[in-house]
Order: sequence, then structure tokens, then C-alpha cells
Amino acid sequence: MPRSLPLLVILCGLPFAGKSTLARALEKDYGFVRVSYDELWQQEHARSGLSLPFKALSAQADALLGATLARGECVVYDTLNDTLAWRNQLRALAAAHQARFVLVYLDTPPEVLAERRRQSAQTGDRHPVSSENLHRAHAKFEPPTPDEAALHFFPHSDLAALVLTL
Repeated sequence: MPRSLPLLVILCGLPFAGKSTLARALEKDYGFVRVSYDELWQQEHARSGLSLPFKALSAQADALLGATLARGECVVYDTLNDTLAWRNQLRALAAAHQARFVLVYLDTPPEVLAERRRQSAQTGDRHPVSSENLHRAHAKFEPPTPDEAALHFFPHSDLAALVLTL
């Protein structure tokens, strides 16, 4: 699949929107390097028993993103990317590495989010998200603005069609 490199794909969406599932598919099916904030957090917690502050883990993620872009590779960043300010910081990171930047907004209906959360609680396939943290994420979340030119990805969107637009 021809595309100019490097490319930073930023996933944006609420908890349970499907960001990690999409990121894993881009990694497995299309060879993207995947950077997951949740996995960095889990690795640090397993290593030290502590959780690094948000800014420290974000700096680790930024370093991994930057190193991947410097190698000329495509990378997908799997985290909430929940504020315009944060997304602008990532845009600047891409620009610093002469990389293209694409924002993909996982526009998942509330009833689907709730069902995925219920399923996750039953299966234990991801770390639990407390009601307090979920409420905080919803309150803080800033959907992409029209000038961000986000690609919208819905629960039943076609991955191959998305990749063709990247």
C-alpha cells in the first residue's frame, strides 16, 4: 500500500470507543508501530508497583513516537487524546519530524460504550475503569473541532477504507 512516510496516526475517543482494537488492527494488518499509553502505564506499574505521573508517562510516549517517526515509520498512538491542546502538541511533534499527522476520531455511540464496558467487566480483557475515572474522562473530553479535519471511525466502519485515506 503506497503512502508517504513517516505518519503519526492519533486515535481520539472516549474509554471503550475501540481505540486499542483499531490500533492493534493497524499494527497487525498494516505494519504500523503501536504506542499505547495504557500499556506504558501497566508496564511501569508492574515494574515498580507505582504509577508514574501522567506527564512522565506522556513524555515516555512522546519519546517513543518521536523515535519511530525519526526512523521514517508509521506509528499509531493509542490513548484518549482527549483535549485540543494535547492533540496540538502531538501535531507539533509530527511537524518536528517532518511527519504527516492524521487524527482519527472513534465516534462511538454512548450505548455501545456502555455495552463494551459491561462486557469488559465480565471478561476482564482490559484494566477496569472506575465510574469516577469514566465520569472524569467524559467531563474532560473535547471532541475534535471541524478545523482539526478528523477522520470519523464508527463501530462498523471499514478498516481498509480508513487505511486508504491515511
